[in-house]
Amino acid sequence: MSIALFRSYITKIRLLLYSVTSSFFDFIPMLLRVPVRNISLQTSGEKIILFVGGTTSPRISRMAKWLVKNPEYKTIFLCHTKGYIEEFSNSCWNKVILYRNKPHLIRIIRQLKNIYIIHGFAVKSYYPDIVRKHHKAKFIMDFQDVFACYYSLPPTLRWLKQELPHEKNCLEKSDGIVAHSLEPWIVYRKYGIRPHPDNIFFPLYCDDDCIVDTEKKLNPDDIHIVYAGGISGSHRSRERHGVTQFHKVIEKLSEQKIHFHIYPSPATHVTDSDDYKLISQNNPYFHIHQAVSLDNLPAELAKYDFGIIPFFLSDSGHSKEKYKYATSLKLFNFIEAGIPVFVADDIYYQSWMLKRHHAGIGIHEEDVANLKKIILSLNYEQMVVNLKKSRANLLLSQQIVRLTDFYTRILKKGTE
Repeated sequence: MSIALFRSYITKIRLLLYSVTSSFFDFIPMLLRVPVRNISLQTSGEKIILFVGGTTSPRISRMAKWLVKNPEYKTIFLCHTKGYIEEFSNSCWNKVILYRNKPHLIRIIRQLKNIYIIHGFAVKSYYPDIVRKHHKAKFIMDFQDVFACYYSLPPTLRWLKQELPHEKNCLEKSDGIVAHSLEPWIVYRKYGIRPHPDNIFFPLYCDDDCIVDTEKKLNPDDIHIVYAGGISGSHRSRERHGVTQFHKVIEKLSEQKIHFHIYPSPATHVTDSDDYKLISQNNPYFHIHQAVSLDNLPAELAKYDFGIIPFFLSDSGHSKEKYKYATSLKLFNFIEAGIPVFVADDIYYQSWMLKRHHAGIGIHEEDVANLKKIILSLNYEQMVVNLKKSRANLLLSQQIVRLTDFYTRILKKGTE
């Protein structure tokens, strides 16, 4: 076992021990209904939206920011203390409450009164499902990635066996579903869930506040391509993490003297980023940067010529359906930055979105080795002009009313 893999296992063990030991101290107070301090939110008649998840999600912070621009709403963010990432959050939250474990979460939600609607969100559904069961407010579930779409059913991975019953509960028993990708509809078929809960398709869209409008010119002798998001070191399992192992991409771009920049997700484990730091020390064409906060990322990406999402099917053990129907916030971050994007044609829906909005071009895996030739054949300045015109139709400011209308529709169902 490598040192990097050993360190990642130690991190998982520490998280498990924290959950078990802290649960021991919260279990009796839960039974005795001992209140939790400092969780109240002062309001003057505003509608309180309770967002709940196991980790901080950038898409949720962006949505909440545009919700509270309407003075009618206030937001509470309820997140596991070990899953809270400051860089994925922003100043939109009227109240942030961090829970330690299941008993602590139950203690908290018992005290949260006058909730307008609960907006649970994945990637994991375990904690949102607990809130769904223990609070009487209307509950909607928000999905971008759906685990049942990653692998075949029934699952073989132990952690997935534990997670999928909660995911299925949220897909089947929620009052409504907010879908950022097409994955929920695929999983409905897999699970045989009929009828479906009421739903809204709400692509990730662009944050108006992050739009960058700088002039762009391409120097064919000094090309810079950037990726932002999750990365995996070479010590990780290729079946589960191959899609974010970029060692081959680094090698192929460097051979063409193309500079490749990576901004890792703030959630990246140190063992993964260290793997790429070693590469950057000996490769003048590869650069790994510090993670950047949610609000500052597009301005940072705008420094480069192109974005890239090189997720190829041959690099992963994930299902073809996952590749076909998934979506990614990084695509919209690149559009916000005003830089054209190369997207693997294997991720069909994202590639379709890219082409529809004139944001770049789709590529095959073999194209990476010839990317410089492809770049030199493009009318770069016109691509940037077309992208900026098209992104005006993808702004959250124009779309957020669809979400508030969905809230209203779900709440009316309980009174009809």
